Amino acid sequence: MGRWSQARRRGTCQGVTPGFALPPPGDEVWQLNSDGFTEGVAIIISSTCAVGADGFQLAVTTVPGNDPDTSVQSVATPCSDPAVVGGFEPEDSINGWIRWMLGDVPVSNWSNAQTIPIS
Repeated sequence: MGRWSQARRRGTCQGVTPGFALPPPGDEVWQLNSDGFTEGVAIIISSTCAVGADGFQLAVTTVPGNDPDTSVQSVATPCSDPAVVGGFEPEDSINGWIRWMLGDVPVSNWSNAQTIPIS
């Protein structure tokens, strides 16, 4: 069984959003962390981009914010590197999203949000 078939059976396959070449990154692909002080940090767990992408972008906002398009966004980041967005307080909780990039062009919609405390 292929990767997409398995994802569909588990319910984690979001499908390709019209206007984008790739489906959004699934929850199993990335992890949102914190430096414990002021920054949200995202990593691609396998350090490998989806085929058709050469990087990813992180968007972060404080809870209860829920719109990645109006959040603080990182620059396009290689999949082997962490993406970092700062400017938060240690007592904040943050929502984070990622999307696949090809150069500076988004090639997927935003992932589902992950929520963590900064400290």
